[in-house]
Amino acid sequence: MTALILDWPAAAAAGSAQAGGKGAQLGRMAKLGLPVPPGFVISAAAAQGRQAGDALDPGLASRLASALERYGWEHTPLAVRSSATAEDSAGASFAGIHDSVLNVTGLPALCDAVRTVWDSLHSEHARAYRQRMQLDDSAVQMAVVVMPLLDARAAGIVFTADPMTGRADQIVIHANWGLGESLVAGQAEGDEYRLQYDFRAHTVQPVARRIGRKTQQTVRAAGGGTQLLPTAAEEARRAVLTAAQAGALALCAAAAAQALDYGDPAYDIEWVWDGTRFWLVQARPITARPDYTYEALRAQPVWWTRGNTVEVLPDPLAPIEWSNARAMVNGMLTAGYTLAGYAPLPGADRASLHYGRIYLQASMLQWEAWDALGMPPEPINRMIGGTQGCIAVPPAGMRRRLANLRRMLRYIGRALGLRKRAASALRDVRH
Repeated sequence: MTALILDWPAAAAAGSAQAGGKGAQLGRMAKLGLPVPPGFVISAAAAQGRQAGDALDPGLASRLASALERYGWEHTPLAVRSSATAEDSAGASFAGIHDSVLNVTGLPALCDAVRTVWDSLHSEHARAYRQRMQLDDSAVQMAVVVMPLLDARAAGIVFTADPMTGRADQIVIHANWGLGESLVAGQAEGDEYRLQYDFRAHTVQPVARRIGRKTQQTVRAAGGGTQLLPTAAEEARRAVLTAAQAGALALCAAAAAQALDYGDPAYDIEWVWDGTRFWLVQARPITARPDYTYEALRAQPVWWTRGNTVEVLPDPLAPIEWSNARAMVNGMLTAGYTLAGYAPLPGADRASLHYGRIYLQASMLQWEAWDALGMPPEPINRMIGGTQGCIAVPPAGMRRRLANLRRMLRYIGRALGLRKRAASALRDVRH
């Protein structure tokens, strides 16, 4: 028999089929030691066969009363959030589709909030979204996440990859005062913080900061629920996060994303600052990230190959191996071009994990060899063991040919200098 009330360890073990996408991710993050508030999940089995408008089963209400007593939450304001079984997945986020109810206190209010969340599964826009995502209605069930409504001094969203450009080595934070609903619902223009992330050193450096207008913020309403209030002018002008806070949040989010999916740690994470520490209250893969590449490649196929890596690294990589290999391999693939005076696209992934194994992006490697040194795509494709097609390149005019020649000569000169210095250093070591 499936349990109806799942604590975080049980939610992690049950997975999205019973805990829903949000509940399963929170369970996994709690299990991994990430800063997740306490909470539990009402499993999807509790709503099995239920129709919109149906009352809660008395047995479930009794179980909820016991859970509130066990957690000491009889008089604690709670957040009651949707957690559909297809929600917060890599293919469908369901962002804003289902209802959540905030600032819920006491058993009767909790039972009403659960019904509201359950009923949102049957709303017209939820049905339309499932149809657009080609999801069968019967395949999507609703679990419910219950956790304390944190006393949010500030809240927002952190993207562990830039959702606008697709760049994987930049973390973007959005922040506003109060609860995060004003940002999620697009009711306020929050601050934006952009940080450069070093995968190998696990460090961040600030790149840019934009102070938003922050004219409104969401706060708790006295009788339950939330309300949107004007933000004081002085507070609206002030940055929500200090540089140190933004850096700490970025590193926390990066660690969470890598723990959830070290092969592709691109996540949309909701966070809360309670005046003392950061909490992570939701995490889902970024579902609409564009391919970050050269302009000349945007309309061309993206080919990945392991023809050159299958013999060197035949087995799936462990997280610690990939954390070192990601930066190292990408650096190796561009070192020669940098030596030649060519500027490769910063932050682009020329190596990536697919099914745990390293693949090289044949399209980008072909382009950089041609753009930097004038080498045709065909021999580059053969050199990396690729059996895929070759990219299309424009005709090489005289100006390009001269630029390529200058880079080739610069590379030869600098490479010879490096070789001499290496030989000299080796002699010093031997003596």
